[in-house]
Amino acid sequence: LSRGSGQTSSTHTQCQQENLNDAVRVDGARWVSFSPASGAQYVIPTIPRKVAAASLELYQPRKLLARAGKRLLSTALRFGVAQPLLRHHGNAHVITKGHREWWEDAALLEQLRKIFGVNKVSVSFLVGCPNDQKLVAQVMDLEANILGYLKIGCSPETIDAIHREERVLRRLQTHFFSTATIPKVIYAGYWNNCYLLIQGPPSVRTDTSPGRITYQHIVFLSELYGVAPQTELAGNEILGRIRQRVEKLEKLGYGGSVIPVLNVLEEFHSGVGETNLICGFMHGDFAPWNILRAQNRLFVFDWENAHTTSPPGWDLFHFLVQTGILVHHLSAGEIYESIFGNGATHKCVDAYFRGVGTPPHLIRLYLRLYIADVMSFHLCRSGEGGGSKGERHRSTWRD
Repeated sequence: LSRGSGQTSSTHTQCQQENLNDAVRVDGARWVSFSPASGAQYVIPTIPRKVAAASLELYQPRKLLARAGKRLLSTALRFGVAQPLLRHHGNAHVITKGHREWWEDAALLEQLRKIFGVNKVSVSFLVGCPNDQKLVAQVMDLEANILGYLKIGCSPETIDAIHREERVLRRLQTHFFSTATIPKVIYAGYWNNCYLLIQGPPSVRTDTSPGRITYQHIVFLSELYGVAPQTELAGNEILGRIRQRVEKLEKLGYGGSVIPVLNVLEEFHSGVGETNLICGFMHGDFAPWNILRAQNRLFVFDWENAHTTSPPGWDLFHFLVQTGILVHHLSAGEIYESIFGNGATHKCVDAYFRGVGTPPHLIRLYLRLYIADVMSFHLCRSGEGGGSKGERHRSTWRD
């Protein structure tokens, strides 16, 4: 669902600075739009008032200041006094340039009304970053009850991503996880040349998930890893996709940037070679912004990048590295020390790898390979000059 992340899962872009800067009015008094610094745009209704306040559940910031701003804006919307918090722009529609204005699409609202079997629905939208053609929406009734979360894909790429998530969610519906739940698929199908996927909300009140790894996460990741029949892959086969990226980057003139990646590949090949590695199921973007706290359980969403042949620890490393760099602003040495030192994080890491049966001597190699995987991904996606998140990763590991 990518709720509150200011991103879609396929972009792996979240947790940049989060401030409620640029709140604007759209279409008179019926809609408000605001944009965190990550570049996403949220469009929410202003009436009924309690629906307007509930619409902000779509926005789940992690920074303390942004969370305080969200609470302030929610209270102001509920009491109809949000005007002083909103800045007027003469060209408010510029923030939605390139996107169809779904909030004005009566046919979509009618389709949602039929799906949920209610007289009327109200919807708030996460438009996403400017070049993304996928949209996320929170669907509510007029009593501000959240009925579900909608993803709309209109390009081949976004439709494929939503299809992938649908397949994963349906597959996981039959699995019980001790410490977590996942969204249920309410509806999926084509509509007006787009693909709609509606997922159910958590059954209980939610809160922001912990920004640090806990044993709840470890139990869930261990159980998730064993969902699919585990597959043996040769070490060289796992390196194949990274080598393909390296070759592409070298042709594009980024040879200097891929030297650290090549060093890791050589090290991994020396340590593992043709040894068969056991691979299992992974979420693909396991991070706090794709998790909510639902009473004493985790509610894990945004499954577009899930697949069944992941080396052990990819989800765990993703959580630790993403939060280390983007939330806690740690250096590479500090991240490494947290994983292999004597603190609480190391105990969680040790418990995970013991649970999935990974030999201890491979853990450091897997971490380095994960980093090479992420660095090559961001370079292919944005090059050396684009993508603030990719640059933060590269600068962290260069230093």
